[in-house]
Amino acid sequence: MGEANLVVNSPQELVQYLINRHGNGTDELKNNQGAFTQWYIRTRIWYDPNVCKCKKKNMSDETVLAEYRALPQMSVEDKEKAYRIIGSSVTLNYNGELLGNLP
Repeated sequence: MGEANLVVNSPQELVQYLINRHGNGTDELKNNQGAFTQWYIRTRIWYDPNVCKCKKKNMSDETVLAEYRALPQMSVEDKEKAYRIIGSSVTLNYNGELLGNLP
């Protein structure tokens, strides 16, 4: 099934893992639309230096981090979709604080 449990320590680390795993697009992202996919797309845009500032309207480090911290509170359905996209369970940490797990 999936890989061993993944541990990430920041939104950037999770986005980089997904970029490395999927590249620019995947059926998993298309077939598992939900809260996690929306977070991933927004966060990837925020951290991409090649995306113009106009596409980053209403985004900031604080909003990206707040959304990352909220990922463990997603619905069960959205957590299952995230699992299919990530390919394994993931432990979310930030600054040494355990935020939670997906799924």
